[in-house]
Amino acid sequence: MKHDFLESLGVNDDAIDQIMKANGEDIETDKSNVQSDYGAVVTERYGLQEQLMSQDKDLKELKKQAGDNEELSSKYAELQQKYDSDTKSLSEALSQTKLNSAVSEVLAGTKALDVNDIKALLDMDKVNLRSGGTVGRYL
Repeated sequence: MKHDFLESLGVNDDAIDQIMKANGEDIETDKSNVQSDYGAVVTERYGLQEQLMSQDKDLKELKKQAGDNEELSSKYAELQQKYDSDTKSLSEALSQTKLNSAVSEVLAGTKALDVNDIKALLDMDKVNLRSGGTVGRYL
């Protein structure tokens, strides 16, 4: 509010001085409130920035851990597949060894002169092993 504006309205000088003084006090009070609010906003802003940086750091760490977990899961699946494959191979080799032993035992019981020569002549695909460890009907 300006002094000239109040004079143009016909307000006397004493009243203008009182109005200007009261207006100045209101302005100073509002200015103080604005500065206080501004300080609170700035403090809150810095607090939020720190929280955001902390959360970004936590997210990066979680991403890294998630990547590690994915890597571990992948490695686990790979090792599980290798284990299954190795177990199957060993099981097949053990079955073949049991079959060869059973055939050799049967041939040794026939008093054959050379068990290995006779075994070489057999079609081993047709020879099977019974559950008791004895050779099937082929022999």
